Amino acid sequence: GISKFGLVEMTRERIHKTAQTLSYQDCPYCQGKGKVKSALTMSIYAVKELKRYLLKNKSVRQVNLTLNPVVIDEIIKGKEALKNLEHRLKAKINLISNPAAHIEDIKIS
Repeated sequence: GISKFGLVEMTRERIHKTAQTLSYQDCPYCQGKGKVKSALTMSIYAVKELKRYLLKNKSVRQVNLTLNPVVIDEIIKGKEALKNLEHRLKAKINLISNPAAHIEDIKIS
């Protein structure tokens, strides 16, 4: 429509999700009152942290990555990245599922 000032008024409908809605999910610990990173976001972050750890500790040939099971599921979906990391850095990576771990917890040992 046209406003009282003679300007055309238009609205825009959002058809794509925002970066925040893609990267975060409702917090399952507080029944949605807060936000935590999504499993996909945490899987990407965990692989990056693992890479950083292995590059810093080049003598390590086996490493354990302990995560929440939903994060491990996301890593397994993109398992090629993990296999490439193992091959490139010549290290065996063990994924350890810990259902008691917070979704944002990462333990590398």
